[in-house]
Amino acid sequence: MHRTKKKKKMKRQDALLKVYFHDPYRFADFINVILFNGQEILEPTMLEDYDSDTSTYVETHQIGVIGINRNRDIIKKVNIDGKMGLIAIENQSHVDRRMLYRIREYDSYTCLNQYYYQQSQSKSRKKLLHIMTLVLYFGSKPWKGARTFNELALQPPSSLESFMNYPMVPIVCVTDLDYHMFHHYDNLNLIRGLQIIYRFNGNIEMLKGMIVSKIVASLLALFSDDEELFEMIQIQSQEEINMCESIRKFKEDNIRQGKIEGRMEGRIEGHIEGRIEGQVELLIEILQYKLKYLSQETIFKLQNSSEQQLKELSKHIFEIQDEKEVTQILVS
Repeated sequence: MHRTKKKKKMKRQDALLKVYFHDPYRFADFINVILFNGQEILEPTMLEDYDSDTSTYVETHQIGVIGINRNRDIIKKVNIDGKMGLIAIENQSHVDRRMLYRIREYDSYTCLNQYYYQQSQSKSRKKLLHIMTLVLYFGSKPWKGARTFNELALQPPSSLESFMNYPMVPIVCVTDLDYHMFHHYDNLNLIRGLQIIYRFNGNIEMLKGMIVSKIVASLLALFSDDEELFEMIQIQSQEEINMCESIRKFKEDNIRQGKIEGRMEGRIEGHIEGRIEGQVELLIEILQYKLKYLSQETIFKLQNSSEQQLKELSKHIFEIQDEKEVTQILVS
């Protein structure tokens, strides 16, 4: 995959997963499966949003104040029986061996920001909130690096082991989870769908028969590298997506597009030396299908173009995205 296209895909995945886990019901259900084997210990009402901006500063004698810009994916404040803490989720779609070190960094900056906030409050000095971070790995390749910080560290002296501070920072491969343990319908479908996609090498047709929410359908399309299906899902108005129907419609659109492209390629070659009127009709037909609309002004320009201009347009017709590009090619 081209680097720019891959970067765009990762940004879409990250943005959509942040929206997905902002919902307290999905968040709580995931935590319950990972930490409590599906028991509903953490309830959505126990969660509240917490600032995901972990940007902070440090003071040094040599340089002075150094600003540090960091942002978490999602972080929630938890209140269970009056006792509070912080739980953060970091979403990861590719293997990054630095991830555990990054998590230690994020957690340290979160604690530092709590300290700075307390220093700014003259009336009360509250204690810091404990924090834990889970990394959810959504990639198709196995995670080859360490999954906890203990795996990166040497074994400490046995007499000091209980005093050493190695917090649990698990990296969880979501495809290893048992989707039957989820109570939230979206989480169940997301994990089940990902497992099916990766088992069949990204073949999204294996999802036929699943009816899922729009956000789950969008994520499954992105993780199967099918950006065209993703775009088609975005324009659908309903909030529940029948994957079978969506895939069928997507295939029909592709077949129809292929037929029109095939007609154009064959007929353009056959008529390139023939009548200009035939070429114009064919080009108008193609452009109306691709752009959904073609103004009378553009149609008039096409009808009054030279054979050379039409030849140039034919070379680029499948790359055209809007009506302005048609005019630009004709006048170039």
